Amino acid sequence: MFILLLLVIGIPVLSAVFAIGGVGPWEGGIVAFTTVVILGTVSAISLYWSSTFRRSVYLNPLFFLTMALVPKNQLYPEWFKCLGAFVAVALLCAGLTLRNSRRRGDIG
Repeated sequence: MFILLLLVIGIPVLSAVFAIGGVGPWEGGIVAFTTVVILGTVSAISLYWSSTFRRSVYLNPLFFLTMALVPKNQLYPEWFKCLGAFVAVALLCAGLTLRNSRRRGDIG
């Protein structure tokens, strides 16, 4: 329901495009359908990770940021778990990027 609410909130932006011209109902419908598919996919991924981890807050960037704003003596173990998870994801992505670049010959 929240995802559909996000789509409905975007309708004024879409109507501005109609007002300017050059976009017909077909394009508007395709954009709306594509947005629903993308939002549904992101929701499914989020639900999967929420069901995989007991607490989905560990990989939430906002939680990680707000935990950094507490006093130093109150840093909870969750912050360190978030730190480890974000560093691990960043290193994994950087490594995969280097591997892909080497395969294509972008990096010698």
